[in-house]
Amino acid sequence: MRNEITREKINEKAKQLVDREIYCNVDSLARYSIQKSLEDDTAPITYEDETAAYPDFTDYDRDDCLEFLAERITFDDEDYYYCSAEELQQECRENNQPEIFEYWAISSWLGDKLKENGGIVIDSYPTIWGRETRGQLISMDGIMQKIAKKLLKQYAAYD
Repeated sequence: MRNEITREKINEKAKQLVDREIYCNVDSLARYSIQKSLEDDTAPITYEDETAAYPDFTDYDRDDCLEFLAERITFDDEDYYYCSAEELQQECRENNQPEIFEYWAISSWLGDKLKENGGIVIDSYPTIWGRETRGQLISMDGIMQKIAKKLLKQYAAYD
């Protein structure tokens, strides 16, 4: 099939995103600024900026919530079968304890895509992404793979 979305295509698209949309590592700068913000409210990036970037899940439907929870906790589908979307959104908030390992300067376009998929993005100049993984290629991060797959599906719809 011509429009079949394979693992290889997803990996290639994710690599293209990284090459084009991620500018540089700003980990030391961001951490220093966030730490300084506890003493000085004129710091360019503050602790409040970081925590405000955590997703609030209000735009997540039931499926989005279940997908998010499945990435973070082990549960049986029956545990949430009778839960409303609002109850699942609250469950997502309670299970969202992000641990940022690295900060990266990225394009605002990628920032929007990361936010749509639950990423932690600080709206500043430059846009900063709080990466919640490490020790592997950025293109292999689950969130980058998810964005790449969604883009490929969009492209396939126009073919």
